[in-house]
Amino acid sequence: MLALGQVLTGVRPAPVAGAEPRGIVYFDPRCPYCHAAWTDLAPKDMDLLWLPVTALGREAPNASRVAAVLGRAGEGKAVLEAAFGPAPPAAEMTADLRAKSEENTAGFLALARGWPQEIEGVPAFVIRGQDGKVKIGSGWPPPAGLVD
Repeated sequence: MLALGQVLTGVRPAPVAGAEPRGIVYFDPRCPYCHAAWTDLAPKDMDLLWLPVTALGREAPNASRVAAVLGRAGEGKAVLEAAFGPAPPAAEMTADLRAKSEENTAGFLALARGWPQEIEGVPAFVIRGQDGKVKIGSGWPPPAGLVD
């Protein structure tokens, strides 16, 4: 389930050493609901892999914001704080970053096609619950019990 994190490029702001992330969050840096999700979840230090996608459009300025996140993905929490901050960074969408962005977006679209009742947009979540079961949903605030 979370093997996507081995293929897709994202940010892990609170990684647990030697462990897979507990879940993934597809987000668009311009999405106000994604911003609210980050604001509410960041203090909880959940080990989630945040995958930037161009859900709100592939053109600038969105593509440049996604490129900025992907280009600094290894920097953890600071990348998401900047992406959702008052002056979000921008970067050139190089061929390498475009390929990573397209892979993330393809993963998001596949998830949305596979679970159309649960995934209606971003933020979109695939989370392993405390009981070990996988939960899928989207939006913020999230459906009840999705992010516990």
